[in-house]
Amino acid sequence: MNLKEQLLHLTGYFKKNRDRKMLVSSRNSLKKLFAWEKECAFLKNILKIGFRALVSNSFTGLILKMPVVLFVAGAIVTHHHGVSIPIFLIAPVAVALALFLLINIPYLLFLGEAERYLNHVAFFIVAAGTLMTGCFYYFLISYGALFWTAELVARYALNKRSDKSDADAKVILWLQQQKSQLITLGYPYHAVGVFRIMLQTDHRVIFCFTCEEVFQKEFLERFEADYPYVNLDLVDEMASRYGVNCLILNKKALLARGFGKWKPSDQWVRTPIGDPVYAVYTHSLL
Repeated sequence: MNLKEQLLHLTGYFKKNRDRKMLVSSRNSLKKLFAWEKECAFLKNILKIGFRALVSNSFTGLILKMPVVLFVAGAIVTHHHGVSIPIFLIAPVAVALALFLLINIPYLLFLGEAERYLNHVAFFIVAAGTLMTGCFYYFLISYGALFWTAELVARYALNKRSDKSDADAKVILWLQQQKSQLITLGYPYHAVGVFRIMLQTDHRVIFCFTCEEVFQKEFLERFEADYPYVNLDLVDEMASRYGVNCLILNKKALLARGFGKWKPSDQWVRTPIGDPVYAVYTHSLL
């Protein structure tokens, strides 16, 4: 992707986020955080709020995962305990905090989870924390280390049980084995991975933000339902107009959007690849 395409890609995301048409647009929403589901039991609602506080709100996530950051930042600003923190520790922490606050401005939420920048400078945060006096700072650092370890263990356990990783690998392997070039369309766009397909196979991918501006405008107006999904009723038209000959449909996404029983026309043939995560179809004229 060249610089122009990258700028078009980011501009497209900016506009989508500005119009609140992206999932990330509701990040940090207190209404979403404290949403109470009447059909759920009290304890289950509390657990759901706790989970959302960890994963879908940058500020509560920071407080729960890395409270030491707040105290180190406060010590840097106020010279708490009279500790002089070296500039080589202050600089990366200050830059990461500035990026964290900047990206959490509603208009810039499309840039991604801001906490990653604090994770990148975790060493400097911990090093600054060790300069503070008192057991409280060591407790905070130990708490952070335990939380980080628990996250690693949980992530490893979940990945081992994940059907998606296996399904992704199988679809990529199947694509690599296809001799004729395919033009794939994902539902959502990033099913298996737009850039993964482009980098690891010789096939092409329909993704409006990596295309020319004229195509992007035409495609969005005619074929997109709401990002990151296309209008499934128009896949035959996309096949005839753009040569789309491979559909990779995420079954969970289909079900969540009310298309659990949806199937394309008789022009498409189901390929036994990607189950139970994906339904993969190729065009009968392929």
